[in-house]
Amino acid sequence: MFCKNCGNELSDRAVACPKCGEPTTEKKVINPYAPQPKDKTLAWLLWFFLAGFGAHRFYFGHTGMGILYIVLTLTSFLVIPAIVLLILWIIDATKINTWVMESYPKN
Repeated sequence: MFCKNCGNELSDRAVACPKCGEPTTEKKVINPYAPQPKDKTLAWLLWFFLAGFGAHRFYFGHTGMGILYIVLTLTSFLVIPAIVLLILWIIDATKINTWVMESYPKN
């Protein structure tokens, strides 16, 4: 950010220009609709207790995979969907921490 009066480069936290004393008028706007970082504990609880319904996938916004989990759970009386569901459940256990870290905003 630069001073509007003298053009001096300012830090993002500056309230006034150290060179000329001009107050900074730029205010950062916080978007209330921006995605919020996900809670790691909640993600793990959803994965452990409600993974069959894809709750952890819905939590991270992976709606298509969440629906697939529901379909696999409803058809898990068959052997193949039950095996696929178990494999996906294990794979997701390795990815939850990555999804949580990706949910934090990039600066």
